[in-house]
Amino acid sequence: MLKPKPVLFEFPDMDLLQHLVDCYFDNINLMFPILHRPSFVRSIRQGLHEVNQDFGAVVLLVCAIGCRFTEDSRVIHVISPASSCTAWKFFHQVNNIQKPLYLPRSLYDAQIYPACPLAFFKPH
Repeated sequence: MLKPKPVLFEFPDMDLLQHLVDCYFDNINLMFPILHRPSFVRSIRQGLHEVNQDFGAVVLLVCAIGCRFTEDSRVIHVISPASSCTAWKFFHQVNNIQKPLYLPRSLYDAQIYPACPLAFFKPH
């Protein structure tokens, strides 16, 4: 089968990644329980996001959503000519994936689709 060229993701530093994952689980996953936190965190610790493109996409979406709930100075919230929103950088990488319909879907594909709209959701 013809497989598309894999997209090379750019993840945040591990300490920021872990912080954004915590922000996601502490603020969003409580209301929309899509992910199992212990399994998700264990997979990140094992580096699955660096070798599995589907899981890497879920991690980037979780980071994008987590950006909405942090005041960390490494996360830029405003789009300006000099910089762009950190969450958008993560989300845009996932948007670049082109997976042909003839390839089998994975559990991570099933997690990507409901997570995408959550990137734009902010509870009050």
